[in-house]
Amino acid sequence: MINPRDQRITKMVELFEQMNLFTADELTLIEDYLTGAAEEQELEKLTFRDLSGVPQDVVNAMVSLFTDLVNKGREEKEKLANILFTAG
Repeated sequence: MINPRDQRITKMVELFEQMNLFTADELTLIEDYLTGAAEEQELEKLTFRDLSGVPQDVVNAMVSLFTDLVNKGREEKEKLANILFTAG
């Protein structure tokens, strides 16, 4: 059976992939941070980006996911916010 937390993390990583802004190494770092394999200070390795060019459907999906995480009190909401803040 698939762990619901793992499903949420997979969804987040997929959305970051769909942004087409991050390198493979950065996506690995993002996944490691979300799973707890990397510390928050590792996010400083992410290059600052202009997120205004992200396709609207990806933005809508990210907003929906973040809202769901907040409404359900999931711990991943803070990690997702940290990644978005650091990257853009």
